[in-house]
Amino acid sequence: MIQEDKSYLLKKEEKLFEATLNEFSTKNFELASTNEIIKKANYNKGSFYYRFKTKEELYFALIDYVYTVQISLFNAHSERMSDLNTPQGIIDSIWHNLREVYAADIRYYNFISKIELERSELRQEISNNCIESLFDRSVRRLRQVIDNLDIDMDMIIKSYKHFYIDFPFNTDEIADVLLTRYILGLKKNAYINNKENKSFLLTDLPTNPSYIITNAFPVDSSTDNIFVSNILKESRSFIDNVHQTMKIRKIDLKNIIMSGISRNLRDYSYLEKMINLPFSNKSFHLLDLSEQTILIMVYLTLIGTEKIILDITNIFRLTSQIKLVFDELLPMMAKTSKIIVLDSEIFISESNVNNIYRISSENDIVKINPDILYELPFESYTVSYFNDSGQQVLKRIKKDKFNFDDYKSKTMLTIKESRKLNRRDVEYME
Repeated sequence: MIQEDKSYLLKKEEKLFEATLNEFSTKNFELASTNEIIKKANYNKGSFYYRFKTKEELYFALIDYVYTVQISLFNAHSERMSDLNTPQGIIDSIWHNLREVYAADIRYYNFISKIELERSELRQEISNNCIESLFDRSVRRLRQVIDNLDIDMDMIIKSYKHFYIDFPFNTDEIADVLLTRYILGLKKNAYINNKENKSFLLTDLPTNPSYIITNAFPVDSSTDNIFVSNILKESRSFIDNVHQTMKIRKIDLKNIIMSGISRNLRDYSYLEKMINLPFSNKSFHLLDLSEQTILIMVYLTLIGTEKIILDITNIFRLTSQIKLVFDELLPMMAKTSKIIVLDSEIFISESNVNNIYRISSENDIVKINPDILYELPFESYTVSYFNDSGQQVLKRIKKDKFNFDDYKSKTMLTIKESRKLNRRDVEYME
């Protein structure tokens, strides 16, 4: 580790360390100022440059120290990375580690996340001069574990990086979505044919929007079906198309909505309420995956796309995001476009409960009636939802005492066959 002695020198000078951490945890490398650090630390400039010849030396020293703290926390509370043999195990370990880093010092987490957002040339210099980050170690292990799975690795790493640098620390906002599902749900063949080599044309569903529960996603991938995941993979082409069709310079949600409304004969004024979303003024490349997906779907609606297939709902990991998409955005856009949601799990709400379908064993699209819950051969159900305080609730209910109407208005409701419950920080009732 090239910067080991420098890290020691930095940490030994408490005021200098604090000033350095404050500066680099709030600014990116280019904007951070060594003069500001020296001034706030009340440090002699000659002594500073005797110890650290350049801003890079100081930066690398801080990186080594913070990375060492993060890895020490990981080693103290987790198995060795090489012993983690499942995606769930790897991601859960990182989940708990990020919470520990955040609890130790929020500046540590802010600094770590900023490093991952730096330009690629600087990140390469960091790789050459500093110890390997826990993020890089976990990515390497993820690649080893899922090497044989039929998934798009580049999309997974992009999704995982968004999770890593935009960690949902507000636990009241975390939806009941396993992190593995969030990361590994981005399947390479999201619309593969089924075993009988029969594809489904999603044109005959009678309601808008429609939600299909299926693991294989056997739907037709012809050109008239627009898959959101494909657009995310080809974001450069998408941006070029928006520039051409909307005639706007900055690609953000507000500009797209205002331009789309003004250029259309059809009334899209109902979309104006989305301008109040907190990210409506952020450029496309600064949005996270969930925000990019919302922008893409609004754009597709405004240009008159007839069928939009949302096949990556796993990226909506916050309660607020899922409520926005499923309770407000999709019903709103369904006024002019057919919105089809493909997923292996659907959060039930009063707005979608009558529009859920599944692929039957005969390869037909069959509407799901909540009454089917009373007919399934299960003795009991595990019901999950979020209460008014934002806390996750898990209940195990015997089938003969289960009443769907008691739960259909709950936030982020899921109903599954009963299984052993072993989750942290949840309410459990027999």
